[in-house]
Amino acid sequence: PRATAHGQEWTQSIDGPLMFQTPARDKDACPLKDFKGISPDMEMFCDQRVRVNELGSGLTSTVFLMEWEDRDGNDLELAYKPPIPDSKRMGEPPEAPLRNVLAFRLGQLLGFDVVSAAEMEVCSEDSKQSGPGLFMPRARGATAKQVGESHPELRNNPNFAREAAKLDVVDFLLDGGDRHRGNYFIHCGPDESVKLTAIDNDTAFSSDSDTKSPFVVMDTETADAVLKLTSHALRSIVPPGTLSTTEVSALLTRLDILKVDVQAMRDEGALINPTEWTENVDQLRNMTNVYGKFVLSAGGNSVSDSSP
Repeated sequence: PRATAHGQEWTQSIDGPLMFQTPARDKDACPLKDFKGISPDMEMFCDQRVRVNELGSGLTSTVFLMEWEDRDGNDLELAYKPPIPDSKRMGEPPEAPLRNVLAFRLGQLLGFDVVSAAEMEVCSEDSKQSGPGLFMPRARGATAKQVGESHPELRNNPNFAREAAKLDVVDFLLDGGDRHRGNYFIHCGPDESVKLTAIDNDTAFSSDSDTKSPFVVMDTETADAVLKLTSHALRSIVPPGTLSTTEVSALLTRLDILKVDVQAMRDEGALINPTEWTENVDQLRNMTNVYGKFVLSAGGNSVSDSSP
């Protein structure tokens, strides 16, 4: 079971349609609605008691942290990304927010908890509807850039390597081309556990299908998830009209390419056990992937030319 920003629980089988655990209203069943009004459970964001503070700004948009208390006095918070004005849009498609929602669902299809939960809603600004914005839980930890500069030793953590490989699989399918060290978070827990959370998937789902799988090492658990993923399951998370026919076709082609390469790795006995990342970390260091972009030189200065 997973929870969306609304708290709606649902499960997604690896080869089947989206299944809801509890009866859901239309807006919960598919967040890509027509945005004609503010739903009752979102009216809290029009309340002056909600504290709004800026979390950070990029070239095209600003993300805000919205904090409030529920009826039991529990602190709640969501990150909110307003719609990007046309005058500031720099290559992002008009439907960029929904691509974040679909990216989250793709990660869940695979069973990889490496993409931030995301849901679209209309948010009121100065009593005026500002259009479909994006709501997300606040990502835990700090950006990979911040963590890398303060804890470069993390590059030797096998748990980081394993989770980075999962995010690489998701990013290969998304083909967003914007996974730099500022738009995925790293949270280090006890026992050297590592949690990655990818954000800012505005440019995901490109129409490029002329690509090659970059993977030289993968564990059996990740490989099994890839090989079980079907084109039917991918289509089930993309409501009609949300992506172009070319983008959907390219997504399915990338899945085919990935599955062929993963199956070849399995046939050649090249897959590793999920507990064997310690011995295989070095294979990731020269790749232009999430792990490779984390590599730092002594003293904490970045030596990666592929990321900010």
